[in-house]
Amino acid sequence: VIPRKFKEGDLVLKRSMGRDKGGKMADNWEGPSEYTRLLKEEPIDLKR
Repeated sequence: VIPRKFKEGDLVLKRSMGRDKGGKMADNWEGPSEYTRLLKEEPIDLKR
């Protein structure tokens, strides 16, 4: 895993945590979302 640094305004993908209909063919990622706020090096707010 390569650690990444993000800044406000970057577009990011978010891993889908829930498994909806579609099984293994379901999307693994949601987005892109705009990175809007930084707190302790982790994204807090994502805007679609």
